Amino acid sequence: MENHPPPTPGVDTGQLESFLHGINRQTNGYLPPLRLSDFLALLRHGGAVFTPGAVLNGIGRYAWGEILVDLRVLAQLVLLAVICAVLENLQGAFEREAVGKLAYTVGFLALVALAFGSFVTAMQGARGSLDQLVSYMEALVPLLLTLLAGTGAFTTAGLFQPILVATVNGVSVLVADVVLPLLFLAAVVEVVGGISTTWRLSYLAGLLRQGSIFALGLLFSVFLGVIAVEGVVAPVADGVALRTGKFLATSFIPVVGKMFSDATELILGSSLMLKSAVGLVGAIGILFLMVFPLLKLISLVLSYRVAAAVIQPIGVNQVVEALNSMANSLTMVLISLGLVTFMFFLAITIVLGAGNAVILGGGA
Repeated sequence: MENHPPPTPGVDTGQLESFLHGINRQTNGYLPPLRLSDFLALLRHGGAVFTPGAVLNGIGRYAWGEILVDLRVLAQLVLLAVICAVLENLQGAFEREAVGKLAYTVGFLALVALAFGSFVTAMQGARGSLDQLVSYMEALVPLLLTLLAGTGAFTTAGLFQPILVATVNGVSVLVADVVLPLLFLAAVVEVVGGISTTWRLSYLAGLLRQGSIFALGLLFSVFLGVIAVEGVVAPVADGVALRTGKFLATSFIPVVGKMFSDATELILGSSLMLKSAVGLVGAIGILFLMVFPLLKLISLVLSYRVAAAVIQPIGVNQVVEALNSMANSLTMVLISLGLVTFMFFLAITIVLGAGNAVILGGGA
């Protein structure tokens, strides 16, 4: 049974540690456990919490397990495709051509249903992972900004608070309610269009995917611009204010002011260390939280691609197009989740860098 470390004195880290325990349960047996107390000890005494080799080994073992699971789906897809090809070639043997077409259509629909079942499961898993990531950020951001203000970065914390909250909420709404539904609809439209040979919907599916790409690109551009500007400007103002306050205290209150200035540096240094530990474990927690969902998507996309490559020589072109369509949509889902993970990870690192810049600017 896992021993839960006590909360950090003076700061309510219970919600963050609760999320860390949840991540540890999800990655149990594959990745090293994440504990805030371990990272605090790391900053105080040095050493290492875990080694990169252990992380890579766990990721490799999980990825291999996912590949084995998807190989079963791949084998079923190929078997049904062979049956469809046989039925298509034997249509002339039936007394009525409609009977042969009906048999082929039934086999085709069974194959599409099998592939689409795993596709829907993957889409639902992606939505669940996104919701979990947003909840994690909602627990991490207020704590991190509180500790950032404790380092004297009041302006930086005040500016980052609405920006990060708006970013987390805006990203969740845009990706969950716009991008993922567009990608799901694109796959459905292209698969349905592939059933008939008289009317096609591939251009409509492509338009839907282009819409999702445009939304993601716009979101990422706005995010980078706003966060980068705030991360540079706000720490300068905080650093000047902190340096001015220390100068005034030391100059106009000769004895007590010097003691006050030294005590302030000690308090700010302790707050900086705690903020660094929270930010470090928070950033790694984002990666640990999303690495397995991303690996699942990668494995399923590869399965669809391999199945399409194996089935194509058989001659069942409608099946190949359907598999490629689902693979294309899942690839965009993978990119969307990866981009959201990168944006949130970058936001945390920028907040950490802003706090360090304030301390360095104030201590100069």
